[in-house]
Amino acid sequence: MSYIEENLIPGEILAHKTRLHWWSMIRVSIRATIISFIILGILALSTGTGIWFILLPFMILIPGLSGLMRYLTTEIGITDRRILGKKGVIRRKITDLTIDKIETVEVEETIIGRLLGFQTLVIVGTGGTNTEFEMIPNAKRFRMAFIAESTGHIARDKERLDVQKQMLDMQSMQAQLQVEQLRLQQGQYRPNIQVTNPNVIEAQVRPALPAQSSSKLLKQSYAMAKSGDRQGAVRIVKGLMKQDPDNANVWYLGGLLANSHEQKRRFFQRAVSIEPAHKSTPAIAASVS
Repeated sequence: MSYIEENLIPGEILAHKTRLHWWSMIRVSIRATIISFIILGILALSTGTGIWFILLPFMILIPGLSGLMRYLTTEIGITDRRILGKKGVIRRKITDLTIDKIETVEVEETIIGRLLGFQTLVIVGTGGTNTEFEMIPNAKRFRMAFIAESTGHIARDKERLDVQKQMLDMQSMQAQLQVEQLRLQQGQYRPNIQVTNPNVIEAQVRPALPAQSSSKLLKQSYAMAKSGDRQGAVRIVKGLMKQDPDNANVWYLGGLLANSHEQKRRFFQRAVSIEPAHKSTPAIAASVS
């Protein structure tokens, strides 16, 4: 198992993983051969003997093994949360960057790299630090994987913020219900519909609706009440009470729109009797007790 796979945290998904290009080994061997011939040629000319060329295999083999080890021990991968990388065996360099701490991933390409199919990856962090991985095969694919994961990361953040906003809206609605409950208990009820976000009632209405038409009409009724057309909202709710009398949300909204204290209590009591497990049951039960 590779280093990256061993260091995945629970639930983390590996999107793409790659190693060095094979040219990383060949390049080291070619350089070692050229340098070795130059050095041994100079020694042979200065001493007048070619015995120095006995050392040629060793001077090529040692750098070649070094290039092979670098090829086998270097890897880089991207998950749905971060970029992981490792270089070296004895002197190991670890890269671990979360996606939200990365500004961009750049790709640099030379002429040889274009011909052989490798590029240099440059990971630019938010602090301005750059981390490079040379001779990565098809580095453009790695960059595309980063773009896909970073886009998904932004979408997940937006979804989380939407959930938090929805929870705040629900808390606001619960606070308003508590105020209405106190008004009922003290006999000081006055019709007053002020909900900052219509999605709150939509979220309560949507789960128990038996038909799409009822859902649309409930949304329309609430929108009309919020805009000041209370009579129009009441007409829609009355029609829904006849059309869908077993819908607790219809009676619940009717209770919010009711003009009299007695009518409000009766509508809430009907909602509780239809659906005891309704989300607003505690507040409704307290108001009719």
